[in-house]
Amino acid sequence: MIAIGILRWHFDYQREEIRNILSARGIHIYTGKISNLSEEFLLRFYALHKRHVPQIRASFEKWGGVRLHLDGTGEASNEIVFMAKEGETGITMDAQIIPTESKKYVKTFLQALNSLYGTPIVVVIDVSKQIIDNAGKTHGGELLRAARQITKNCRQHADELFVEVKDHFGN
Repeated sequence: MIAIGILRWHFDYQREEIRNILSARGIHIYTGKISNLSEEFLLRFYALHKRHVPQIRASFEKWGGVRLHLDGTGEASNEIVFMAKEGETGITMDAQIIPTESKKYVKTFLQALNSLYGTPIVVVIDVSKQIIDNAGKTHGGELLRAARQITKNCRQHADELFVEVKDHFGN
């Protein structure tokens, strides 16, 4: 289960690719079983993650606070996977499936996140008006906010943006 979960969720392998890897090692398994095991891994990992929030928060505080990256991804007229990551470490703090990025859902997500991890030192967000508005309201307006779409292939640009925002607004 662990190997399948890591291949599926960390390395982003598809079920058929995982089946081929395991088959090459003499382990024959159906893709449906791979789906079940990868979901089981995800649920157990999520529960483990939630159980260790106090230690994760302490680590963030030791590193100077949370650099909160928010992003919602989804196709038109489908549910949104709304995710919060710590920008320096890349640790996913939480992720939820929400129907839309409306105030109702984003605010609830951010309030829960704030109660677990405290007020971030900066929030990097995409250009969604609902996320921008609610990030400011939820964290009491104490935040330095920057609007930027963060993608895998522009990590360097995101780091430069963080430094610019920090330099502009001070520590």
